[in-house]
Amino acid sequence: MGDLGEMADGRLPDASDGRVLNGATYRSPKIIALFLGQIPDEFARLEAAIRSGDGVTVRQIAHKLKGSCRAIGVPRMAALCEVLDQPLTNVDEAMTQYRLLVIEHERARILLEREQLGSS
Repeated sequence: MGDLGEMADGRLPDASDGRVLNGATYRSPKIIALFLGQIPDEFARLEAAIRSGDGVTVRQIAHKLKGSCRAIGVPRMAALCEVLDQPLTNVDEAMTQYRLLVIEHERARILLEREQLGSS
């Protein structure tokens, strides 16, 4: 199996395609709030698990986040979580993927908050 960078290249939609959010996914303001509310704690746990080399916990958190991301329609976040939901073989590469996930979350957060305000 290739390294995490190679895996991400094959699974992460191109940032230029503009699909931060899946437009076909229904998202109520309450679901958006729940999703955005869970992320800070999950990210803190994920980062700590990566730093400590705890591959089991990394995979558990990444798997949970992947499902949440798919359910709310943030495909690039889900793709990054899928990469992290693999056996941890290189902490530095996992940390790089985590940082990309944080960046992608920030893009999605802005759009989700706009959508949430527009639905109110």
